[in-house]
Amino acid sequence: MAKAKQIQEDEEIKVEIKEKNEVKSKAIVYIGTNIKTPYIVLNRFTTLLDKPKNWDDMVKKSEDVEKLFVSIDYFSKNLQQIKTSHYYKELTKKVQKELGGN
Repeated sequence: MAKAKQIQEDEEIKVEIKEKNEVKSKAIVYIGTNIKTPYIVLNRFTTLLDKPKNWDDMVKKSEDVEKLFVSIDYFSKNLQQIKTSHYYKELTKKVQKELGGN
């Protein structure tokens, strides 16, 4: 009886760990410069647990918006390159304009 209970507890812990790992894998980082539009307001390197609810609307307005969000893993491996790249700064300006920002 005690052994069965222990096995069940172990399984519950495994499921809990798996769920936490899934949340981490969904997390994304915004790597553009600060942006303010009617759709979204974000500072550089903002971490989000998932895509914004209005994601589909933003992508319809500007397909490039997807390029400004990367996985946590990619961000941590390429942070120095991201920091020094002017590509993301210019891309942010383009996206901000397409989404109706200032």
